[in-house]
Amino acid sequence: MKPATISQKDPSQNSESIISSFKSNLDKWENRVQSLIKDKKAEKSPTLEEELQELKQLSDFLKGKLTSRLMSVKKYPEELRSKYLRCLEPFYTEEGIFRFMGYYFNVDVYNQTKLLYYHKRAMEKEINVLFDLYKVKKTIETITTLQNSVASDQPFPSRFSKAEQVEFLRTLKEIFKLFFLRFVKKEYQKQLYNSLSENQLKKDEIIKLRMSGTSYLQPEIFQNTEHRDKFITVFFSTLLRTKSGANVKDLHFNYLNFELLKNEFLTDWMLRKLKGNKEKDKILQNYKIGDKSVVELIRENPEKEEEFLQTLPICVCR
Repeated sequence: MKPATISQKDPSQNSESIISSFKSNLDKWENRVQSLIKDKKAEKSPTLEEELQELKQLSDFLKGKLTSRLMSVKKYPEELRSKYLRCLEPFYTEEGIFRFMGYYFNVDVYNQTKLLYYHKRAMEKEINVLFDLYKVKKTIETITTLQNSVASDQPFPSRFSKAEQVEFLRTLKEIFKLFFLRFVKKEYQKQLYNSLSENQLKKDEIIKLRMSGTSYLQPEIFQNTEHRDKFITVFFSTLLRTKSGANVKDLHFNYLNFELLKNEFLTDWMLRKLKGNKEKDKILQNYKIGDKSVVELIRENPEKEEEFLQTLPICVCR
């Protein structure tokens, strides 16, 4: 496994300079999208309208929700702002943005700089949705673990009150359960939630499933952008409006708070539960700050272990 490099190479770097650097990177990607749009118009392909619409949606995302989410971090106090920036999707690793674009939009990144448009086949879309549902399942399990800790007589230390923690976790669990119910056909919901594993996401398994004429997913998921839109809402918005019949319900949340809770739980687990355990080094060896692994940094500065653990991004927990 190649170590994941944390974008914030210097933990003491000022948050304003980090935001400025992230924004500059976003502007570069937006320019590349515009360049691809220009190239596509010159090609005059039969699917030009579809391709331009997808690229416009990508451009709108970069200039809209992603930029707004990044700039909204400015309103928080410096200490909280710095922590949010360490787990802000998709900036938490060097390759985060182009991975995110390639996953949720019909683009591919060539040499980490040039964008190419490509049409995702139905099987690719199915794998993507099932993979996200697998992550939803694992996230719900994580939420349950955190809820149990919050309710225990030895909860992990947190900057949030117990009431805030309970509300954050309850709301996010409700949202992710709604996603599962929305994307999966009713007759498969219980079965898929109980059995969905990484093995079922392998290409050969999906091919077998499709050859049998079976699909776990609602057919309209393949015809629209609802799957993408819902996950973008969770990552980059703070409000999800749900509707059941004539009933409308607004769910208010901040996904970044969930990431901070995960980091607080992880830090406590590493410091207290895994103290002296060799498994801890195996985990931390996979993550770097600058050119050194977190294990190396802790060995060189054992008194700063908690500080280094708190710089870890969400990729550690995923």
